[in-house]
Amino acid sequence: MTELERIILELDLKGYKELLDFYNWRCEIEGESEEIREAIDMLLDLILEIKYKLENE
Repeated sequence: MTELERIILELDLKGYKELLDFYNWRCEIEGESEEIREAIDMLLDLILEIKYKLENE
């Protein structure tokens, strides 16, 4: 993995974590809905995938 690829993945990771914080906040305010739960699950999957790439490449 090049340094540029690593930087891009780390920026993606930061963005996904910020979105996760937003959806967690929204869940607290509005209550859990199917839409929010799906968004959180998708973000968690993306975060795990990026962390795996960063640790194993």
